[in-house]
Amino acid sequence: MSAPRRRRLRYRPPMAIDLRGKTALVTGASSGIGAAFARQLAAAGADLVIAARRQAELDALATSLRAAHKVAVEVVVIDLGQPGAGAALFARTEGAGRAIDVVINNAGFGEHRDFIDQDWARVAQQLQLNVVTLTELTHQFARAMAARGRGHILNVASIGAYTPSPTYATYSAGKAY
Repeated sequence: MSAPRRRRLRYRPPMAIDLRGKTALVTGASSGIGAAFARQLAAAGADLVIAARRQAELDALATSLRAAHKVAVEVVVIDLGQPGAGAALFARTEGAGRAIDVVINNAGFGEHRDFIDQDWARVAQQLQLNVVTLTELTHQFARAMAARGRGHILNVASIGAYTPSPTYATYSAGKAY
């Protein structure tokens, strides 16, 4: 007997997506591009799970999104630069029965100094966040989405992935990943 065939995921070109009644997860949502993604998704009618390290900023964003767009917003305070954080975030959403229809993997940071002058613990945390956690989240949510037959994932990178960056060595390498 042969093994059952796995459903293959295929690329679909960008299209207008109706987000009303859908739930989107945005990591790194406490500021910058992550907060902008959250605002755009809420304006399109998506309920949100916003995740980052800074509670006050997440709470303020959640309050404004609820008021402006009448969407549900769950705040998850989590440091995705720590080992196991991706699994913990998945457990709090999909693992708790809350289907995520859109994942925006936006969280990330970089150390801007000569590589040999960087603190190794900080480099390891950066690689954990920008490479390992991003991959773990993508893998886990993609499996859940494939099982449902629908879903969207956006992994945010950086132009640093394509340019020489001598004092951003591990950041650029991680973003190229």
